[in-house]
Amino acid sequence: MYRGTRFVQRNTFLNGGVQEKRGVPVLVFAGGIEVGAEALYELGVTAMFSINRTCETFDVARHKAKENLCSAVENMLRLWLAASAQRANEVAEYRK
Repeated sequence: MYRGTRFVQRNTFLNGGVQEKRGVPVLVFAGGIEVGAEALYELGVTAMFSINRTCETFDVARHKAKENLCSAVENMLRLWLAASAQRANEVAEYRK
């Protein structure tokens, strides 16, 4: 886990960060994702998600960070489970 600024930046993962893929998905959940953060994909990041559900100042958002993070992770897991179920159905159909 990386902690620091409230925005994902390329330098977050330099100097000891995720610099090469090791076969483990790396998910980033952050308050915001800055322009240019896509460069992190080359450093091994699999996907990035902003946890903020509405546009609001940091002073407001920081009080909802835990709730917003839980919601973002729950939505990511729902998507993963739906995709996994779809994939299982496709494999089952193929094996018939």
